[in-house]
Amino acid sequence: MAQETYYELLYLIDSGVKDEDVEGVSSKVKSMIERAEGAVLDSLSLGRKRLGYPVQKQRQGHYLLMNFTMDQSNMKGLNHALTMASEVMRHTMVLRPKSFLEKKDILPAMLEKEREAAHLVTMEREPVVVPESAEIQEQPSPSEVFSMEDLDKKLDEILKT
Repeated sequence: MAQETYYELLYLIDSGVKDEDVEGVSSKVKSMIERAEGAVLDSLSLGRKRLGYPVQKQRQGHYLLMNFTMDQSNMKGLNHALTMASEVMRHTMVLRPKSFLEKKDILPAMLEKEREAAHLVTMEREPVVVPESAEIQEQPSPSEVFSMEDLDKKLDEILKT
C-alpha cells in the first residue's frame, strides 16, 4: 500500500438542503471518501453563510470542512464523485502536513475568531444625534433641475453625433 497523505476538504452544500439534512449530506461525502479507501479524521460544519457571489444561482450555502487521509492515487476518483454529487455545489481539497492535523484545537479556534469578527461587524451602532440648530437642505428633484425640453434637446444632440 502506498503512503497515505493528509487532506482537508472544504465543500459547499446547496442552500436548498434543509438544516436537519446537512448531516445526511455530510455522511454521504464521508461514505464517498471511505469508498475511495480513505479514512475521515474529523468533520466540522461551519454553518450557513452568505456567498460572495452567486454559485449555481444560489446566494447562500452550508460550508463543511473535513480532514481525511487517503492514498494519492485515489484522489481523482473522489474528485469526480464530489463533482457529480448534486448536493455539493463546490469543493476544494488541500494537501495538509500531518503536523497541521495533529493540532485538534485549530479548527474551533478559527471558528471562534470568525464568530467574534462577525459579532463586531453586526454590533449595534449609537444613533447619530443632529443638533436642532443644524439646517437640513432639501435636494431639488430632477424635474426641477432640467425641463423635459432641455433633456430632449440634449438627447437629440448626442444621437446626431
